[in-house]
Amino acid sequence: MGMAEEGVIKEVFNHILAELEIFNIQTSIRRANLDRLVKAHDSIHELMYLAPLCLSSRASWHQRSAFLTYHFEAFFAAHRSLIEALAGYHNAAYTRS
Repeated sequence: MGMAEEGVIKEVFNHILAELEIFNIQTSIRRANLDRLVKAHDSIHELMYLAPLCLSSRASWHQRSAFLTYHFEAFFAAHRSLIEALAGYHNAAYTRS
């Protein structure tokens, strides 16, 4: 990869970061109650640990695949909602939650 290509890739990457509102996320984190933000984020990730606890050791994963699919979708929606709220996309965050 040549220097010109690296420059283009860096320019595209910086443009994407600007579109993702990374700087808004940084500002939101600085202004937020950090303890509450960490608890919210950790709680969303702990949601992933609930699926194995809800299924008995004798349960077939094939029989529970619909539950697991929706469980993952709920985790993804909650996680995305938090990120979009931090980025300033409050309407999108509210709609996802």
